Amino acid sequence: MSRKTEEQYIQEITELNNQLINTQRNLHKKNQELERTVKDLQQALDEIKRLKSLLPICSNCKKIRNDDGYWQEVEEYISEHTDVKFSHGLCNDCLKKLYPNIYDENEEEKQ
Repeated sequence: MSRKTEEQYIQEITELNNQLINTQRNLHKKNQELERTVKDLQQALDEIKRLKSLLPICSNCKKIRNDDGYWQEVEEYISEHTDVKFSHGLCNDCLKKLYPNIYDENEEEKQ
C-alpha cells in the first residue's frame, strides 16, 4: 500500500475546498432565487387579499354577491370564507326602533 505524499494531501484538500466554495456559491444563488420567489409570492398574495377585500354588497339589503354571481346573506358569506361564526342580537338603536316598549323597559331598569 502506498502512502500519500504531503503534496497529494494538499491537492485533495484544495479540491475539497474548491468543491465547498462551489457548493456555497450554488447555495447562495439558490437562496437568492428563493428570496425572489418568496417576495413574488407575497406580492401576489397581497394582491389577492386586496382584490378579495372588495365585496360587492347590496346597498339596500346588505347581501353579498359571491363568486358565482349569487346574492347571499352577509353572515353566510363570511362564515363560508372564514372561521367566523355569528351570534345575533340587537343594538340599542334597532331595539328602540323595532321594539320601543322593550327598549323603554331596559332603559328604566338601567336607572
